[in-house]
Amino acid sequence: MEESPRLFQSKWDWRAILYCHLGAFVLMASWLWLPGRTAWEKIDYALFARLNFPLAHDSSLALFWALTNVRLCDIFVGAILLLIMCRHNWFFHNNEIRYAIFGLAGILLLSLVLRTGLHHLLAFSHWDTRSPSLKYDGAVRLTHLFHFWKLKDGSHDAFPGDHTGVLMIWGLLLSVYGRHWKLFAVWLLVMLFSLPRLVAGAHSISDDLVGGGFIALVSFAWGFYTPFTFWFSNFCDSLTRPVIRWAHLHLPLKE
Repeated sequence: MEESPRLFQSKWDWRAILYCHLGAFVLMASWLWLPGRTAWEKIDYALFARLNFPLAHDSSLALFWALTNVRLCDIFVGAILLLIMCRHNWFFHNNEIRYAIFGLAGILLLSLVLRTGLHHLLAFSHWDTRSPSLKYDGAVRLTHLFHFWKLKDGSHDAFPGDHTGVLMIWGLLLSVYGRHWKLFAVWLLVMLFSLPRLVAGAHSISDDLVGGGFIALVSFAWGFYTPFTFWFSNFCDSLTRPVIRWAHLHLPLKE
């Protein structure tokens, strides 16, 4: 039987867990602390006005950003992220790719639990976490201009920025295995793929950097720096191995 690659660790890395949590809670504290929250709100408005308000005078630009905010585009972005992971020797060898995808899926599962709990906590605390498109006068609502199916430009619980949180988790995972220009390319893509929600006003920059960053760092800490991804990826592999073995026997796949 093929031996499982040791892509993920089977031991606890308490130092890395501590650093991830320290970064996450510094971000969150900057948002919860009143002077910090005031500063974030100023930054949110300034960036939103810079990105969103010009759409009122450029219908072609508005159409472009509307198309990038439909759910179908999210699927396209997800496919790009997976294809980058599947490219042999960019970040993983052939026998590591499926374990990497299983590990990413496991961390995203943890982030879903954390994000759900954080949403309930914020709702209980009555924090105003509406999207910029719902808060600021003069906002260009893309859903008012275009009636595309599943166009996302506003929410009453925009914090944390779950879209960017997912991208950050992907970026953190690939940052462990990538070097030099690959690291730059990974985080450039994270920023570019986060931009549509910022332009449309579905999320503010604090939703993404503070909320998304908090979700990503805590989820990554408990997923990657504990035995969780090691166990989860091996469990998923044990479920899918019969299908993989059948495909190798019956389909002309290249090694």
